[in-house]
Amino acid sequence: MIVGDPTDKDIFVTAFGIAGGQRLSTVLESLNNGKAASGHTHPEYASRGLTTILASGTNQTLDVAGKSDFEILWTGNTVVSFDNVPTGVSEFQITGVQDGTGGRLPTFPDVDVWELGISPVIDTAPGATQSFVFYTPNGGTVWRGFHGQRIQKEEWSTQPGVDLVATQATNRFYFERPAKLISVRLTIATPPTGAAIFVDVERNGGSNNMFTTQSNRPSINPGSYNSSAATAVDSPLVAGGDYVTFTVDTVGSGTKGQGLQIMSRWLEA
Repeated sequence: MIVGDPTDKDIFVTAFGIAGGQRLSTVLESLNNGKAASGHTHPEYASRGLTTILASGTNQTLDVAGKSDFEILWTGNTVVSFDNVPTGVSEFQITGVQDGTGGRLPTFPDVDVWELGISPVIDTAPGATQSFVFYTPNGGTVWRGFHGQRIQKEEWSTQPGVDLVATQATNRFYFERPAKLISVRLTIATPPTGAAIFVDVERNGGSNNMFTTQSNRPSINPGSYNSSAATAVDSPLVAGGDYVTFTVDTVGSGTKGQGLQIMSRWLEA
């Protein structure tokens, strides 16, 4: 059984025989972080049987009856579905491995709710290994997915008392692991007048805008001290080794605005 709200990030799991009500996120972090040293199967699951699929193709239907551990080599952009689900509670683990080409994106349309309410970041580097746990309390009517990934926050502020300048940009923020931009929010000490402040997020410089729909960029209206969270990110993914910069695209036409703070939230693989 699972104790607590299944949508909560701090969910406790006893169904897998994880001792002491250990946090599922901790188990998954251990599994994913230790994959290079210990292989693809976590010790907690080693005795429960392994089903190996050596080529995922583009559609993979898993017979989950009596199964608890799948290892799949991603050989294409794969739609994964669950079949032959027993009545009542079921749970199982999928460990996915990118083939030598990489760039493979599995999707799990049967999942109704992901941990943190956010689908996982897929590490698409050749040979990359990631594990996910899936749980249903009611024979597959509702599936919940757990990825063990965590939200990271990045903040940047301009110098207080100094007018903003259009096109000024932050230093580069580098990512060691793949990540997904969730949201950007702005606050400001001295609001703009006459025109709004718009900020863009660029990946690896140039014109690689993550908000390709420019009306979705985070912005502060004239006379306002903050923006709503900009969450409609058209191109949210960064790879390990990528960097992003935040650029002030426009400033107030009267008062430019001073003391801008940019707050971003990222889900990291």
